[in-house]
Parts: sequence; C-alpha cells; structure tokens
Amino acid sequence: MKSRLAPIGGLLIAALLIYAGISLAQTVDSLKDARDMTELLKSDVAAEKDRIAELERKLRDSEGDEACREAARDRLGLVDQGEIIFIDNYR
Repeated sequence: MKSRLAPIGGLLIAALLIYAGISLAQTVDSLKDARDMTELLKSDVAAEKDRIAELERKLRDSEGDEACREAARDRLGLVDQGEIIFIDNYR
C-alpha cells in the first residue's frame, strides 16, 4: 500500500511546487509593474511641482497693474483709452 501512495505523493508535491513557482513568477511580474508605475508617477509629481513653482513665480511677478494690462492686451485684445486700432482686412 505504501509503495502505491509514494508516486502519488511525489506527483502531488511536484504539482504544488510548479503551482508555487508560477504564482511566484506572477507576483514578481506584478511587483515589477508596480515599481515601474511608481517611478512614472514620481516623475509626474516632480514635473507638476516644477510647473506649480513656475506658476507661483509668474503670479508673484504679475501682481502689478502693468502685468494685468499686458495680459488683457495679449489674451483679450483690449486696448487703452485713446489708442487707435487698425484692422487689416487683407490678411
């Protein structure tokens, strides 16, 4: 009886080892993907921090009336009182 169970036990242990190896490989792959995503997100965060710092600098620099006039002129096409506007219809 013992000799009949030995091959079955060996096969069962081999199957469990194969299953454990496959599970380990999948876990390692998932861990690598998570690390890659973490690095990508860290670089995105760093880029956004730089962008925020640049916007804060621009905000500090643009607190005067002249900066507001420039923004209104560039973005909205507004002009100061007394200025003459020329429109080129042939463009």
